[in-house]
Amino acid sequence: MIKNRLKELQENSISNELSLLMPDIAKSSKSLIENNKNDELNNFFTSLKTIRNYMQRMEEILEIVAMKQSEILVKPDSNTILNTLNEEFKDLTKVCINQIKAWNKEIKNSTINNLTVIERIKQNHVISLNLKIEKLLCKYNDYEMTYRDKIIKKIKIYYKSLNNIVSETEIEKLIMSNDIHKLSKSIILGGYNKDEILDDIKSRNENINKLEKNIRELHEMYCDLMMLTELQNGKINYITNEIEEAFDQIEKGKESIEKSKKNKLRGIKFYIILYGILISIFIIIMIKKLYITLI
Repeated sequence: MIKNRLKELQENSISNELSLLMPDIAKSSKSLIENNKNDELNNFFTSLKTIRNYMQRMEEILEIVAMKQSEILVKPDSNTILNTLNEEFKDLTKVCINQIKAWNKEIKNSTINNLTVIERIKQNHVISLNLKIEKLLCKYNDYEMTYRDKIIKKIKIYYKSLNNIVSETEIEKLIMSNDIHKLSKSIILGGYNKDEILDDIKSRNENINKLEKNIRELHEMYCDLMMLTELQNGKINYITNEIEEAFDQIEKGKESIEKSKKNKLRGIKFYIILYGILISIFIIIMIKKLYITLI
């Protein structure tokens, strides 16, 4: 009786098809993983470029702020542009710090030795951004503190010009406590010039109040940044150690190359001398043979 092999052939056919498909499935899975990694890196670099552009804008703002502050010190007026710039700087700072925090959170749970390639790339860029924005905030804070001190100095000079009996220490104390109206009451007004000076003082005092607010807000952000820096200190030290070790390896490599060159030169000299001796011996032997032949 002929055996019905139709079922067996169908099973073999399905098995062969699956075996042919398996490499394609594995290849597709690998390709999908690679594409996901590329997408992750591309998204990271896109966000990174945006943050770097924000920081570049912050540097531009610092230059304009310094210029506007100098102008206002000479002649106080409606400093709308300066206020707008300060607000923009604070907004950009918040965006940058929040993004740095988010990136830091992604990699902080991984140990340094177990970081993936993508996490290492992110970590190095995050540390770089963290140091850069820290530098920007320090610079901005220096500008604001210097500007505040100059305004207070100007106000002191104005009050002294009014022949007021209030001491400089008391003037500064009242300014810092935002009690400028008490200071004004202690002055006996006597003409247009004094009114003009008081308006000038009022305008400068408003600038001080805004400055104090800016300094407080940026100080809070700066504290957050310092916490990030502390978290990253170990990573920074690790990277620094890696760099130092790399330099040591380079130096050792240079020394090895120099030794190899010297050994090679010694070897060449040895063979030159050896060949020279052999040639000399050969010439002497040939001369002796020639001499014997002639005799």
